[in-house]
Amino acid sequence: MSKSTGFAARGALGAMLCLAFSAAPLPAGAAPGEESPRLPFTQRYQAVQHGGVVRTVNSAITCRSPKSPSAGSCPAVRAGGKGANGNWDMFYVDEDDDPNTYNSSRAVLDLPTNSRVTYARLHWGANLRVSEQKQTEDNGRILIAEPGGRYKAVLADTRVAHRDTAGSDVYQASADVTPLVRRSGSGLYTVAQINVAMGHSKAGARGGWTLVFACENSAEPLRQISLWDGFVTLAPGARPRRSSSAVCAFPHTETAAPGSFRTTATADRKVTGWTSVRRAEKRSGFPIP
Repeated sequence: MSKSTGFAARGALGAMLCLAFSAAPLPAGAAPGEESPRLPFTQRYQAVQHGGVVRTVNSAITCRSPKSPSAGSCPAVRAGGKGANGNWDMFYVDEDDDPNTYNSSRAVLDLPTNSRVTYARLHWGANLRVSEQKQTEDNGRILIAEPGGRYKAVLADTRVAHRDTAGSDVYQASADVTPLVRRSGSGLYTVAQINVAMGHSKAGARGGWTLVFACENSAEPLRQISLWDGFVTLAPGARPRRSSSAVCAFPHTETAAPGSFRTTATADRKVTGWTSVRRAEKRSGFPIP
């Protein structure tokens, strides 16, 4: 079980992107639940308000037995030690007592005191091909239970990202869950039935979820908050891809102190050769030293 990250230090608060890079726009008429190998870098929410952004996450699959001499200890890896998904036989996380679910994981959403949720979005994704091959029909559907509540079905409200390669078959989906989180507030949330494959392969089993939400809180500075997400698969040796958009939560003043942003990406553990670059540019009204 994991716990949400609270507001960052006052004056410098992060926003979140999930595998976010620039990409070609969606074809006209793209419907929720339809699939595409790429998703554009899209703004989901924007506001000027006192407050910030918080997130909570967990995995749908975890290590079970080593498949490599360098795999190390599974408990140590779960505690944050070195490890790679491809070094392990992986099995579903299942924390509930419901015989109708084959995977479920929990995380504590801890809202800062006197905060009001103004937007919440749930992201989930996984690899469908490991020792087994999962079908794609359930990529856009999961279950969520709020604190003290029963499972409710959540359907992707935008196109589902799905890319099938020789090594893996990965997807990403998301949905607006603002009414549920605003009504339920802090507590233990459970997400179940993420479409994820178990077992062992060179590419590795992986899957999980992230709940990110914007909060209004009068004790926090006034900020311009933006939440974006998107999906693109990178290949080793490929030329760097640059995002054409910013993800930020800048103090909202004409002569602001330096702002900041937070990024969240999903990848296999210990994949080498990758670099994440974050850059803040000067813009009118938000000078950044």
